[in-house]
Amino acid sequence: MKNPKLLLLPLAALLVSACGGGTEEAEIPLEERSFGVRSGILEYTESGPELPYTSKTTHYFDDWGVRQAMYAEATTADGEVMRRLQLKAGEWAYSANLDKMTGAKGKVAETPPMVGGPVAAHEARVLAEGGKLEGTEEFLGYTCKVFVENPEALQGTVRNLVYEAILLKSTITGDDGKVIYRREATRFEENADVPQDKLMPPSGVNFVSAEAVNQALQQADAAAQAREAESPEETEAPAAPQGE
Repeated sequence: MKNPKLLLLPLAALLVSACGGGTEEAEIPLEERSFGVRSGILEYTESGPELPYTSKTTHYFDDWGVRQAMYAEATTADGEVMRRLQLKAGEWAYSANLDKMTGAKGKVAETPPMVGGPVAAHEARVLAEGGKLEGTEEFLGYTCKVFVENPEALQGTVRNLVYEAILLKSTITGDDGKVIYRREATRFEENADVPQDKLMPPSGVNFVSAEAVNQALQQADAAAQAREAESPEETEAPAAPQGE
């Protein structure tokens, strides 16, 4: 099958490499890969009547998804534009507000291995959660697996087109038949030469430790509770004597 421009799926993870193709295949065990494609550049949009914004995201990945970064630009109904970044480089994950050039970083939590590889593991997870595989469908020139799920929390139907564990299209339809959410790839370049600077924390962003942020919030909360405990409780003034 011809490999045109197309898209891909979930979250973000990265590392550092020279430029382009990444590391040798043998260096990334099958169980540690996120996708069934070595590298790629995915562009997709998100929209829906219940979303407070519309967004465009560019998702870069290399080394079978071990290194990833997602650059998102969201526009609210008022016309405000927000730029955000989610990135994983090695054992560190980063989240940044690119408008304010601030962000947080933290150690990546360990995840269970992709038993059988990312494609098999993704399908097994969906089926274990009650989803169904409903054949295949062509999208942007790729033959995708069609997965359908009916999560109780959504009160609707999720239909995903997945290529090599990469999400290319997702729609959520309410019980009334109306689409309430749509995520759709507009471009996907498979096995792309990914600019390596896209997979590294951008310079100029002040990243603070997520652990330090959490500790500061906990300390502020504890201090507020202490002040509340030390404040004398308000007591009702004695009632004025009633005249006879």
